[in-house]
Amino acid sequence: MAVKKQPAPYAQLYSGDFPVGANYQQAWIPVRCAEHHFEYLKTGVACSCAPGPAIHMLMTAAREICAGGQRGGMKSETGRGWLMKGNPYEPQDHAVNQSYVNHPQYRALVLRENEKDLADWLSRAKMLYGKLGATVTEKPARVSWPSGATFVCGHLKDDSAWTDYQGQEFHRMVFEELTQIPKELLYELVIASCRSTFLCRDGCVRGQCRCGVLVPQVFTTTNPGGPGHGWVKNRFVSLGQPNVVYKTGGGTRIFIPSRLEDNPYLMRDEAYKAALENISDDNMRRAWRYGDWDIAAGQYFPTFRVKPNPDEPPEARHVIPTGSRVLLPWWPRWLSMDWGFKHHAACHVWCYDQQQGQTIAYREHGFTGTGSTEIGESIAKALLPDLERARSAGANPNFNLYLSPEQFGKRDEGDTVPELLAKGIQRVLGPDSVYIPELWGDGGNPGREFAAQRKLGVTIQRAKNARVPGWQTMREMMRWKPLAQPAMDKFDPEYAAILFQQDPLRWQRYNEAFQAPKKREILPKLLIYDSCPGLIKGIVEAVHKDETEDVLKTDTPGDDFLESGRYGVHSFDPTKAKEPDGVYVQRMVSEAGATDMNSVYMISRHAEEQLKLAGNNSSGLVLGRMSGRRAKMRVN
Repeated sequence: MAVKKQPAPYAQLYSGDFPVGANYQQAWIPVRCAEHHFEYLKTGVACSCAPGPAIHMLMTAAREICAGGQRGGMKSETGRGWLMKGNPYEPQDHAVNQSYVNHPQYRALVLRENEKDLADWLSRAKMLYGKLGATVTEKPARVSWPSGATFVCGHLKDDSAWTDYQGQEFHRMVFEELTQIPKELLYELVIASCRSTFLCRDGCVRGQCRCGVLVPQVFTTTNPGGPGHGWVKNRFVSLGQPNVVYKTGGGTRIFIPSRLEDNPYLMRDEAYKAALENISDDNMRRAWRYGDWDIAAGQYFPTFRVKPNPDEPPEARHVIPTGSRVLLPWWPRWLSMDWGFKHHAACHVWCYDQQQGQTIAYREHGFTGTGSTEIGESIAKALLPDLERARSAGANPNFNLYLSPEQFGKRDEGDTVPELLAKGIQRVLGPDSVYIPELWGDGGNPGREFAAQRKLGVTIQRAKNARVPGWQTMREMMRWKPLAQPAMDKFDPEYAAILFQQDPLRWQRYNEAFQAPKKREILPKLLIYDSCPGLIKGIVEAVHKDETEDVLKTDTPGDDFLESGRYGVHSFDPTKAKEPDGVYVQRMVSEAGATDMNSVYMISRHAEEQLKLAGNNSSGLVLGRMSGRRAKMRVN
C-alpha cells in the first residue's frame, strides 16, 4: 500500500488536538497512524490515514472516556498527554486552549487502586513532564507546573479512600487500570468531585471562546478482567458501538478500544507480542492480547456465559430466551427471596426440568421501599397460574419459598417478615394458604395440611445460608465441560486384584469407572431466562472476597439478586421430587412402546403396582384418567 502524503506538517495538521509548543512536540508525539508513524518522524510529512485511537481519545468531548482493550495499546501514555491537552475546538491563540497546564488553578487527579502502583506512572511522568518544566515528586505524589497547575496522585485501596477527595475540585481525573477497582460506587463517589468553576463566562459560540475554560472530564484506562470487570463492562463497553458518544443520566460516555497493533513501538518487540499470544490461560490471553470483554477472567464464576464464545460449543450458555423451554406443570417448582426494604427485595421462581436434569430460573421480581405484605401479595398474584396448573396436572400445588434466614427473627409491629409475607399471600390465595413450620410448629396452622387437601399454598422456610458451599453449588451447576473419563489403558489389574481382596465394593466401583462411558450428561445444570437481568448481572459482577472462597459484597442491587440465586440453587433438592402417579404410568407406557390396548393395560397395571410397593397410594387404574389429564396438561 502506497503512502499518501500531504504537504502539511504533522504538528500543523493537528494544531488544535493537543498543546503545540515546541518543547511539547519534542517530549511526546501522539500516534495518528501506527503504520506510517516512523516514516512521519523521518520526513515530517503526515499520511492521510484515518486517525487512530490515541487521537480519538484526545479529541473527544465526552465527560467519561474509557480507553480499554489489549495490553500495549498506548492507553496510559495517551492519558498522560491528555492531562495536558487544551480545548481543541477553541482558538489556539489562548494559552489555556493550547494546554490546561497554563492555567494556574488547573487541578487534576490521578488514581490507581494501590498507592504502590503509582511508582511506574510517576517514573514515566518524570520523563515526559520533566522536559516541559514540571516538577515530579513521590512524597507527596504529585506533578507541579510553573504556572501553579497541579496533578495530585492517589489511590482507592479501601472503601473510605474516596473521602480524601471529597469536596475538592478536580478538572480532570485519570483512573489507571479501572477494572482493578472492585466497586462501581467508589468510582462514582470520586468522580462526583470532577467539576469546574472555570467555565465560559461570556456565553461564547463554540469555536470562538477565549475565556480559558476548564471543562471537567474523566479518562480511564483498563484491560478486560479483574475484580471490576463486570461493572466496567456494563458502564462503558455494553453501552453500544465503540467510538460513539452516548448520553447517560450523568452526562456522556464513550468507549474507545485500542490494540497492540496501534502501538508502533511495541509492535517492533516480537518477544512481547509472542508472550501475550502464548499465555496458557485462555481467558487471560483473550483479554490481554485480543481485548475480549466476553471473558470472565478474575470473576467468581469464570465459566458463566451469557452466550457462547466463537470457539466454544453451543451448551456453553446459561442465559436463554424467556419462554424458550416448555416447563411442564408437574415439574418441581419453588421460590427464593433475599428480603430488603432500603435494599432490593429480590425474588426468583425456579423450575426443575426432570427430562434434562436442569434447574431453570424463569421469573424474577425486584422491590425497593415496599412493605412485606405488599411483596407477598404481588408474588402470589404472579404465582397463582403456576399453582393452578400444578393442581390440574395432579402435582402438589404447594411451592416452597426459601427466605433469607435472618428475617425469621425480625419483627415489625409484632409480626416477623415471614408472617407479613404470609398475610399478603393469603390475600390472594385465601385463608390457610401459607405454612411457616419454623414459627408455627407442627400444630400451629391448618395451612400445613394443604398438600393433602389439594389446596393452593406456599410454605415459607429458612434458606440454607452456608455461603461458600452455596457459591460452589452454583459454580458446579454452571459447568458446561464434561468431566474427563479415565482412559482404559490406565486400568491397573494388580491394583484391582488388591481391591477385590480388601474391599469388594471399592473393587466394583473401580471396575465400573473403566467400563464403557455412560450416556452423555446434559450440561449445564443451571439455566436462566433473560427476563432475570438482576441475577445475570449479579453473577457477571461477582468477584472473590480478598483471597477467600467467598463472594465480595458490593452493596449494589446485584448483591441481593445473587443472594436470592444462591438460596434458590442451594436450599431445594428437586431431584427428590416425585412425578404425579398418572404421569409416571403414562411415561412407563410410552417408554415400553406399547401400541395395542392389552399391552397398554398390562403395563399400566404393573406400573401402578410398582407405585404401591414404593409407598405411593394410587387411586385406581390410571388408564381411565389419562385422556382427561392430557387435555389439562398446559405448559408455562
